[in-house]
Amino acid sequence: MVSCPHYFCEAVEWTGYAILTQSPAAWTFVLATLSNLLPRAYSIHKWYQREFPKYPNNRKAMIPYVI
Repeated sequence: MVSCPHYFCEAVEWTGYAILTQSPAAWTFVLATLSNLLPRAYSIHKWYQREFPKYPNNRKAMIPYVI
């Protein structure tokens, strides 16, 4: 489904933490984490597509069915 499932899980974990704590600092950390992980996941996804000719075309970079 995704090229970087570990990045997706990390984003889900930090989002859960931010929801539970309702802390502005936690939400800032979620945004900082996403702004770091999304571009990395996208570049890894593109590398997989270049290096492996039979890599599935319907696979997303980080978030299932979205990106």
